[in-house]
Amino acid sequence: MGTFSLFRCMMLFRSITDCVIFQTIDDLSEEGAGLLKKVDRFTTVLVASIPSTVIGGDGDRDENDLVSEDVNLGWKKNIFTGWEWETTRLEEEIIEFSDDIEIPLLKDDDILGELKKINTLIFLAVQTETLFPLSDSTFKLESDEEAKMIREELLMAPGEASPPLYQPWDEMASDEAMSRIFFYGIGSPLLMNQSPNNHTKYADLGPFVVDLDLSEVEVRPGFRPYGFRAHFDADQKITAIFDYVTNKLVQPGDGDAW
Repeated sequence: MGTFSLFRCMMLFRSITDCVIFQTIDDLSEEGAGLLKKVDRFTTVLVASIPSTVIGGDGDRDENDLVSEDVNLGWKKNIFTGWEWETTRLEEEIIEFSDDIEIPLLKDDDILGELKKINTLIFLAVQTETLFPLSDSTFKLESDEEAKMIREELLMAPGEASPPLYQPWDEMASDEAMSRIFFYGIGSPLLMNQSPNNHTKYADLGPFVVDLDLSEVEVRPGFRPYGFRAHFDADQKITAIFDYVTNKLVQPGDGDAW
């Protein structure tokens, strides 16, 4: 693709992204539009285009229309070796995002079909600072109500562009939520049962502990360093949290610190 043609394509994509942004803002409430204007262009285009695409889908197709009989994902059986599976050479197109990151895309995918030039152009456009300047900034909503409002206006609520919830989590800050996360949720692989012979200074805080000292890991400006140790009693109730960053132990009843 010539330089001039590439430039025209970039300008066209820029105009399309502008239309997507402005159209999305027009569809939001005044409060929602104000929140969306605070984020970068790339994020705005994503939240403006992906939810409607997910909801719209591809006609009336559903999971029953996915036929896997001809899907081999790069493998085939060789009749000359007793029908053993062998790998086949698949054509790939390498998309370079940086000097350290590259993603191979199959030119002819069993499920997605043939890789079109527009897909390559989109990947190229995403990397172009003229269209999407790098904005390493943070944006925080003021309340859960704001988050729920903008989520619903952008069609990202459960059951729309996001899948329905099987296990609703109304909040993740209470003592009960901590027990649920580390005994029945994503934190359970980190949970350890202390030895009955443990005579350390925090043995009386309960038999269960999650010790995750990541305080030496560097974080971006504006973000709090990681690192905590959580303790639970035999009834799975949280008894204390040690902060590796402040080097302080807090327990239920410690007021605002807890």
